[in-house]
Amino acid sequence: MFTLSAASRHHLQNQNQFLSLISVHEDRIRTGRGFESSTQVLAAASPLSHSAFRTAVAFASCDVSSQTKRQQSALTARDEAGAWINPRRERSERRTLRCSAEGTADRGKSGAAENDHGEVRMRVEGTRGEIDGAAQIGEDERGEGEGNGGGETEDFERNAGGEERSEAIGGSAEGLGGRKRKRKMKVLVCAGDVMGDDHAARLVAALLGREKGEKGERGEEWKGGEQEEKEEEEEWEVYAVAGPRSEAAGATLLGSNHGMSSIGLFEALRFVPRSLLLLAAAKRFVRHHKPHAVVLVDYPGFNIPLANYVLKNHAATTRVVYYIPPNEWLFSASSSPRIASVAACHVVIATYPDEAEFFSSVGATVRLFGHPLVDTVTHAPSREQARTQLAIPATAKVVALLPASRPQETSFILPTVLSAAVLLNQQMHDTEDGPPLFLLPLADESLRAPVQEQLRAFGMHTCCRVLEPHQSLQAMAAADAAVTKSGSVTLQLALLKVPQVVLYRLSPATALLARLLVRFRHPFYSLVNLVLLQPLVPEFIQEEATPEAIAGATKQLLVSESARSLQLVGYEKLPTLLGTADVSLRVAQCIKEQARQGNT
Repeated sequence: MFTLSAASRHHLQNQNQFLSLISVHEDRIRTGRGFESSTQVLAAASPLSHSAFRTAVAFASCDVSSQTKRQQSALTARDEAGAWINPRRERSERRTLRCSAEGTADRGKSGAAENDHGEVRMRVEGTRGEIDGAAQIGEDERGEGEGNGGGETEDFERNAGGEERSEAIGGSAEGLGGRKRKRKMKVLVCAGDVMGDDHAARLVAALLGREKGEKGERGEEWKGGEQEEKEEEEEWEVYAVAGPRSEAAGATLLGSNHGMSSIGLFEALRFVPRSLLLLAAAKRFVRHHKPHAVVLVDYPGFNIPLANYVLKNHAATTRVVYYIPPNEWLFSASSSPRIASVAACHVVIATYPDEAEFFSSVGATVRLFGHPLVDTVTHAPSREQARTQLAIPATAKVVALLPASRPQETSFILPTVLSAAVLLNQQMHDTEDGPPLFLLPLADESLRAPVQEQLRAFGMHTCCRVLEPHQSLQAMAAADAAVTKSGSVTLQLALLKVPQVVLYRLSPATALLARLLVRFRHPFYSLVNLVLLQPLVPEFIQEEATPEAIAGATKQLLVSESARSLQLVGYEKLPTLLGTADVSLRVAQCIKEQARQGNT
C-alpha cells in the first residue's frame, strides 16, 4: 500500500498518465531487473520531478517477484558460465519466466489506482501467488517540486514514537527508504564421483539451511546469537559443478559431471574433453559472478586446476576452501606442485587427524571437524530394522557386495567379487547355516545393466539381490560381513560395525605405471586402516585380489567369532578419530565465515 500526502495525490488522478509512466519501465518488468535502491529510483525520476513518476518507478522496481528474479539470475549465471543443461528444459524455463514477467506487467497496467481516504492502493500479482506490496512513501520536496503548487512540503509519515515509517516493497528489502537489503552470498561447490556428490549435497543443504542436525533443526553448535544475526542479513546462493544429488539439495548446476569419475591415467582420457569444458565453465562463472567462496570437494583432476586459477586471478575477492583434500598426499612428495596447490588454498578442511597433520606440516591453514561419513550413518537402521525392511530372516547369513561406484570398476573389480561369491557359496553350502544371501546395492542407477549382465554370466542372479541406490545403508546394516572395494565405503561399514574384506584392482597398464611412479607413505590402502594406522581389515590389491583369497577371508568372518571380534573391537577407536555427528553443519559454518571475508 502506497500512501501519499495531499500535495501529491492529485498527480495520480489521471489514470492514463499513471499507466503510461509505468510502461516506460516495462522493459525492467519484462526482464526482471528492477531498481536496486531508492537512490537509483530518485535519479530516474529526477527529469520530471513528479510524484506520480516516482510512484510508477517504485512500482516497476517491485513488480517482479523475488522468485522470478532468482530464476532469471540462475539462468543468466548458467549462460555466462557455459552451463551444461538440457536444451528442452532451458527453453521451458525461459518460456515460463518470460510469460511470468509479461503477465505481471499486463496485470500491473490493468491494476486499479484507488484514491480513497488519502491512500493509493496497488495490488500486484507475482509469479507464485499474490504479492501485496506495502510501503509508506513520504517525500520532502522543500517547496521546489514542479507539480507541487510551488511551495508545498511533504514529510515522511511518522509513527507514534516519531520514527520514520518505511516498509519493504513487495515483501522484499528493496523498498524506497526500506530496511537494509539482504547481502547476497554466492558459493560455488565442485565435486566429482558418487560419494563426492553425496558429501557436496549435504554441504549444500547445510549452506542453504535445509540440513537438520542431531541437536535441533540446525544443531546447537551450528549457530549462536551473533551467527543468527549475520544470517538474517544474508541470502545464500549455491552453484555447483557436481551431480544430481547436489542439484536435489538445492544447488544450481553450472554443469553435471555425473558418470565422469575414474581412477587411472588411461581410464580418464575419454573424459578429458568434457572435463575441460566444465572447467572452462567454472572459470567463467568465477570471472563474471565473483562468488564469495569456491569449495572444492576431493576430485583433484578437476579441482586442483580450478584452485590454481582462482588463487592466481581472484584470490582477493574469492576464498578457496578445499574440503576433503585428495589422497594424493599418501603417495606424493611434500614438495609436489599438486600438494602445494592444495596447501595454498585459504583453508583446507581435513577429515581425520593424520591428514590434518600432514597438510599442517606443509604450511596449509587446516581445520578439522570430523569426517562427513559420520553424518551418513547417523540415521542408518539397526541390523534388525534393516532386515525387517528388506524382508530378510533374522537368522540368515548375509554378505553385502560393494564392488563398484565407477563404470571401470564393473570391469576390473566386479568379476573378481562375483567369482569369490561363487566360491563362498560353495564353501558354505555344507555348513550349519547354509549358503549366505548376497546383497548388491547399486551405487548409481547407470551401473544396473553391467551389474545384471555380470550376475547372469556368473550364475549369481538367483542368489544375489540387486538393491536400489537408496538402499545401500540398509544392505550394509543388514549384513554379517561385506566384500568391498577400497574407498569411503569401508569407513561406512566400520561405523556400522560390519566386518569386511577389502580389495582393489586397476587395469594392468595403470597398475604398471603406478608401480613405477608411486611410493606410498603407509603400507595400507583402505581408509579404515589409514585412519587407524594399523592393518585391521584384510586388504587384497591387484594380483593378490584372487577369488580364493577373498572367499577364504570372508568365510572366516562368517564362521569365526574371534575374527569378527578383532575387527569390531578395532572399530571402537574410530569415533574419537572421525568426530561426532553434524560434521556438514560445522563445515558449512566454517565456509560461511570464509565467504564473508571474500568479495568485500
